[in-house]
Amino acid sequence: MLLVALLVGCQFLDLPSNWRAVLAQFWFVAVLLQVAIWLHRAITLGLARHFERHGGASARASASATLLSWALKSALWAVVLLAMLSNLGVNITAFVASLGIGGVAVALAVQNILGDLFASLAI
Repeated sequence: MLLVALLVGCQFLDLPSNWRAVLAQFWFVAVLLQVAIWLHRAITLGLARHFERHGGASARASASATLLSWALKSALWAVVLLAMLSNLGVNITAFVASLGIGGVAVALAVQNILGDLFASLAI
């Protein structure tokens, strides 16, 4: 809220054009951070409600619930970080490529664990 108040106050100042561009970038960052905080909370509440309906309190504390929550929140914040960096002028193609390679590496590393987890859920 403080950042938004400062940005609103700066809109009334007579600033050079290059500062106007910087303020536009800060507006994007401020709005994106607020939306990310709302989505983070929505993920937490949505998963809690889902596991309450379909499994009770024991399902909320299960490993799959924790893994799913962590994966969704990590993906959310990775997208937010990449969007902010892209808006600030940073070339993010290397970051996106490394995320793809890292995702393949993690998928190969946990392949047996996830196979056992899904087999136990199927039983």
